[in-house]
Amino acid sequence: MCRLIETIKIFKRAVYNIDYHNQRMNNSRKSLFGVDKGIDLSNYMLIPEQLDDGKYKCRVIYAENIESVEIIPYLKRQIKSLKLVNGNDITYHHKFLDRQDIERLYEQRGHCDDILIIKNGLLTDTSFCNIALFNGNSWYTPEHPLLMGTKRQKLLDEKKIISKVLQAKELNNYSKICLFNALIEFGELEIPVTAIG
Repeated sequence: MCRLIETIKIFKRAVYNIDYHNQRMNNSRKSLFGVDKGIDLSNYMLIPEQLDDGKYKCRVIYAENIESVEIIPYLKRQIKSLKLVNGNDITYHHKFLDRQDIERLYEQRGHCDDILIIKNGLLTDTSFCNIALFNGNSWYTPEHPLLMGTKRQKLLDEKKIISKVLQAKELNNYSKICLFNALIEFGELEIPVTAIG
C-alpha cells in the first residue's frame, strides 16, 4: 500500500495553509483509495505547550486514514545553484512518502546544491520545491509541475504567479528563479538563472 505525506508549516505556534493541505490530502485519498469522506487536518494539529515561536515542520503520514503526525524543527537548506536533470520517466502527481525516483535524480546534482527537473523538454520542479521564473515583469510557474504544491496553488489563487508552459530551452529568457514550498515563502529563496547549469 502506498503512503503519502503532507508537510505543514507551523510558525509562532500557528498552522499555515491548512485548507490547501486538506484539499490535496482528501483529493489524493479519493483518487488513490476511493475514500469519499474527508478528513480535517485541524483535528490532528495539536500544538505542544513546549513549542516555541520558531518555524517547525509538521509531517502527516497517511493512506486511507492518518497514520502519524510528527512536529520537528525546520532546518533551512542553502540553495545557490541548480543542475538541470532529465526526468522524463518520473511521475509524482501525489505527494508520496516514497521519493526514490526523485532521490535518484538528486544524486545527479554534481557540485550543485539541488536539481531542476526537466520532463519532456519542460521545466517542472526542484527536488523539493515548486518554482517560478521572473522575466522582468511577471513570475511564471510551470503549467505541468511534478507536484501541484499547496503554496503554488495559493499563489495562483492570489494571482501572484501565472501558470505557463515553460520550456527548458527558453530558460535564458528569464533573469531569476524562485523556489518555494509549504515551508519556504515566495521570495525567500531566489537565485539567478545563471546559477542553473
